[in-house]
Amino acid sequence: MASNLGNLGLFLDDIVPSGIVDGINKVFVLPELPNPVASLRMYVNGLLNKQGTDYTLEDVDVTFLCPPAAGSIITCWYRR
Repeated sequence: MASNLGNLGLFLDDIVPSGIVDGINKVFVLPELPNPVASLRMYVNGLLNKQGTDYTLEDVDVTFLCPPAAGSIITCWYRR
């Protein structure tokens, strides 16, 4: 029997995007492009942010509308 597991994609958990968290920088970079894009879940200090409202995604660049406060912890989960 064939398995569909290969079609589910690989989940990337608790990823820290690159970028300086200094209260000024708005742009952070993911190590890989989410696929599907809608699978991306961005958290700042444990709070889920909403794509299109709190941040935008273009290729692997995440741009927050308001920069995360200095010292914030940014993590994300997504499929690739």
